[in-house]
Amino acid sequence: KTFRRAARTSKFAQVFRRERVFKAPRRVVPPRRCSPPFCAFECATPTASAEDDVAKAFIASDAELSFLTENRPAPRSCPAGIIHPIFIGIPSSEIVGCVPRKRFGFRGGVRKHGAGDYDFGPGAEAEYKRGYRDAYFGLTRKKAGWDCMRHYEIAAAGALPYFEDDPADAPALTLAHWPKKLLSELRSWPGVHGENRTVDASRLDAGGRYAAAAAGLLRYVRARLTTAALAAYVLETLGKSAAKNVVVLSADPTPDYLRETVVHGFRKRLGERAVDFVKPPHLYEPAAGSHEAPFDVDERSTLYGHGFTYAYRLADDPRVDRSDIEGKLRRRFFDVVVYASVHRGLPFLDAVLEHYRADEIAFVDGEDEHGWSNFSAALPAVGTYFMRELPDGCPPVVEGGVEVPR
Repeated sequence: KTFRRAARTSKFAQVFRRERVFKAPRRVVPPRRCSPPFCAFECATPTASAEDDVAKAFIASDAELSFLTENRPAPRSCPAGIIHPIFIGIPSSEIVGCVPRKRFGFRGGVRKHGAGDYDFGPGAEAEYKRGYRDAYFGLTRKKAGWDCMRHYEIAAAGALPYFEDDPADAPALTLAHWPKKLLSELRSWPGVHGENRTVDASRLDAGGRYAAAAAGLLRYVRARLTTAALAAYVLETLGKSAAKNVVVLSADPTPDYLRETVVHGFRKRLGERAVDFVKPPHLYEPAAGSHEAPFDVDERSTLYGHGFTYAYRLADDPRVDRSDIEGKLRRRFFDVVVYASVHRGLPFLDAVLEHYRADEIAFVDGEDEHGWSNFSAALPAVGTYFMRELPDGCPPVVEGGVEVPR
């Protein structure tokens, strides 16, 4: 009843009425393998066109989202070079097809109060995501850095991220690909009580402003914050959107969110022509008939965040040729070289710098917030530098110059 009453008075009511939003709800089954009741859910709107129209109208009405839908955040120009903001990204397979009907005000709080373990064990990813689908808001916060996978998981589940810490306090070019103004303002929406994790749906305008914002953000995430969009952003920034062969280099196979999503995005974009070296084994599905993860709880428990959302999402394509990487670099076999985790090693850097121009090399700094204390000041001069937790200002100028790390 609240949903219907709110929609009649909302500025989006015309769209809702035209599409007869309140007839029998759609049921959706996500494509990924799981077990009831974790799979199927009801959409808040009966037709995809109804939600799409509402989403488009909301994006057009929100200056920040409208800008980000058509443009990318401007980089920062510093004496050391140009530094571009970057985002983590989420596999498109994890994004729901509609905004689900809501049953709870808040879900989240990943760590148990007063304890060091997670609310959800390594075998509970489906339940973890069902909680976000059922809620108006998913609780999130600044962790070791402002950008974290949980924001993406919440929005991809068709909920709105509720930040415990005001995202407006983040540096200007951190979270730059997110609509920070919207995420800041919703913390004080009528009916939203973050202090005790409750929602008064009658004051929230659940069928009007909330429904429109959730649909708009979901559409935006689907278009601009996937791993494939991440790979496209890197190539667009380099001016190499037509690149056919890309090598993603790193020196440490252990989990690193941004490295994992960069690999995932390029593999989805280019298939076997995107070569990851070294190969992160936890990104790939186990061989058919094996008893390894993704269903092996012990294996998952060794991964950061239990591997939720990023692990075991890629098919292990035997056509990916990881042999003689240095020789291929010297022959310029690859169109673009991406260092996906600059603080964890720069393999073959001498060969890369000898044979590739700055607009053919991407350096990705995906570490948690560290200011300029661990900044590789020489790299923006020899490649295109991307930084996830990008501080305000510029790195200090080092007298006498700096050397490229080896």
